[in-house]
Amino acid sequence: HLRQQVLKLREELLEARTIEDLRKVLELERAIFNAQQKDAEFVYSVSMESMENAETIGKFSDANKYLKEAIIARSSLPQFNLHGLWIGKYGDHGYEMVNITYVGDTLFAHKVTGDRNVPKGELSFTADLSPLGKSKEFLEPIELADSAAKQWGSKYLSRFVGQGQVAAEGFENSQLIEGQLILVNEFFSFAWVPI
Repeated sequence: HLRQQVLKLREELLEARTIEDLRKVLELERAIFNAQQKDAEFVYSVSMESMENAETIGKFSDANKYLKEAIIARSSLPQFNLHGLWIGKYGDHGYEMVNITYVGDTLFAHKVTGDRNVPKGELSFTADLSPLGKSKEFLEPIELADSAAKQWGSKYLSRFVGQGQVAAEGFENSQLIEGQLILVNEFFSFAWVPI
């Protein structure tokens, strides 16, 4: 996993700085930079921050360049490629359809089909997909056991802080409660934190 590789390199960098091995420090800094350039989420985060900084000081052509870099990086992030119609199982309510849209770095899932609690057209759930450092809360990926990783094709499942809509029958006492968007390769799950 690329992020774990970068963390390991950073630990080695701290050690190299402690023993003042300047050649090793330069080598590790270069390796970290190169690894991070392969991490689309890192590139997206840095490009968005650079764009905001450029806009603040009035360098709009630079801001436009950074925006283009951010758009390219964002297009390769699975959490930003879920837009459209999805069918999922909502517990005892059975199968329902949601429409995934985005506003900035926030994912919205609105019900296309409803049930006796949350009707069609209403928000089903939302998730904050802000880059690292911008989000209020970062959730560590879920690490799967080897047998599950083999079944799902991934050892780690990314997850994002969200809120899910709950309501009593007839959409009474509706409220948003904590939840998590969990990515499973090109699919996703939304887990409501138990009430």
